[in-house]
Amino acid sequence: MVAFLFAACSPYPRESERMAEAMRQAEAVYGDGSLLIETDTALFVPGLAEASQYYAGKRQYGKAALAALYNGYTERDFDKEAAMVLFKEAERYGELAGDSLTMARAEYWMGRFLFNEGGEESALSAFKASISHFGNRYTERAVVENGLASTFILLTQFDSATYYLQNSLYGAQDVLSEKLELKVLNNYAVLYRVQGYYEKSIDCLRKTSRLHSLDSTEKVFVFLSFGKTFMAMEEMDSAAFYFRQLEEMATGMQIKSDTRLSIYGALLKFAEYLGDESLALRYRIEHENALYDVMSQQQEQAFYRIQKQYDYETLQNTMNKQIIQRQRIILAFGLLLLVLSVVILVLQHRHSRMLKSEEELRRKLDTLKKDLRQTVDASVVDKMVVSQLRNIIEANRAMSRTKETKGVWRSLLCKVMAGKEDTFEAAKTVIETAYPNLLLVICEKHPDLSDTEAKVCLMSCFDLTNTEISELLDLSTNTINQNRSTLRKKLNLGSEKMSKQLRDLIAK
Repeated sequence: MVAFLFAACSPYPRESERMAEAMRQAEAVYGDGSLLIETDTALFVPGLAEASQYYAGKRQYGKAALAALYNGYTERDFDKEAAMVLFKEAERYGELAGDSLTMARAEYWMGRFLFNEGGEESALSAFKASISHFGNRYTERAVVENGLASTFILLTQFDSATYYLQNSLYGAQDVLSEKLELKVLNNYAVLYRVQGYYEKSIDCLRKTSRLHSLDSTEKVFVFLSFGKTFMAMEEMDSAAFYFRQLEEMATGMQIKSDTRLSIYGALLKFAEYLGDESLALRYRIEHENALYDVMSQQQEQAFYRIQKQYDYETLQNTMNKQIIQRQRIILAFGLLLLVLSVVILVLQHRHSRMLKSEEELRRKLDTLKKDLRQTVDASVVDKMVVSQLRNIIEANRAMSRTKETKGVWRSLLCKVMAGKEDTFEAAKTVIETAYPNLLLVICEKHPDLSDTEAKVCLMSCFDLTNTEISELLDLSTNTINQNRSTLRKKLNLGSEKMSKQLRDLIAK
């Protein structure tokens, strides 16, 4: 009777209904779980993380497999290791349920992760297992065969790559999927380029433009392939045409940061191939900016996910409090019964434990957010400082090789060197922008250091080579080596990495 009253007044659905709602929300985003469905941003679905374990505990392995697959899709842009574990779970539950389709999709995604991490042999096994379970689903078989072809290209097994590309192309044409056909033709172009069949590679790329109206991302990868192929053919005018198009797209269109990173990476290689140092320096700066944007987006995504998880758990705690409150109201009507009195005591005890658990969870979440923010911020700042220091070194080298410093060239050098003419002053400005008065702190903590030793100590706090430090301080490499040896003796440093020891010593 009491349990019935509890259920009737509860504002929160039963566990089975909550899990079913999580599955419905995930299916609204990912459809039936098709691997061809790509989303720009994975949707956080409350309750989905627990759904696979819940259904597995109920021995409903088919639903458990789908829940793990959906959750793997959600995690793939945030935590690849967690996503890999979830796809393995989906494969295992799918095997228990006899759901070969879910197994095939999970195996395909495991193959993609292994391919991206450089595990080509393991990726081959996962892709082949995926194909064996797809049966007559020709669209998805064609996608997996395209992935197999990409793997064989990296392994330089060109006959096998050609076989799977041909099968994938037939499959794409049979199901009238022009987007898939475009990916296959692009892989064909790569295969021909690495084999030296440049005309065939160009012909494949021209076919892609006749398939359908390319979106901005597709244009980028097609133009990149064109540029790389013409550069390999040493037809620099044609390569320059496509690289100019890419540069215009990078500056004049709204494209993703990782796509801009790929564009400027290719432009940098092209400028270095041409031997144009000023252009290479400009592209290197843009490449570093794009890399910083990508890292910033990843940081924002991580913070967004933590905040969403925290909001969800806060909502759960609020609803749990409402449940307890309504239960108390109902229990108040049965104060004449001894059994209901005992139940009230039990509920009070559970409430106290829940509050303690809530407080502990909040402390853990705050600690996790603080640690994550500090770790990500320190890593990004250090990488930016080292990147700017190396830009100063490149600018100094460029200034030493040319006497012409007027116009845009001089403006660019002044921008890189923060308006300083002395490399050490420029480097000091960059470092103290991120770490104010760091040189002063070193001198105050270690007054027995000479002026040169203090400067070498400052530069040694970052991951720079002796040659780079010598260029920044305008000293010989031998002088740097001698000063670093002296620093190890004066500061009692061990044989481990010097930069980390110095940072720890200064922070004390």
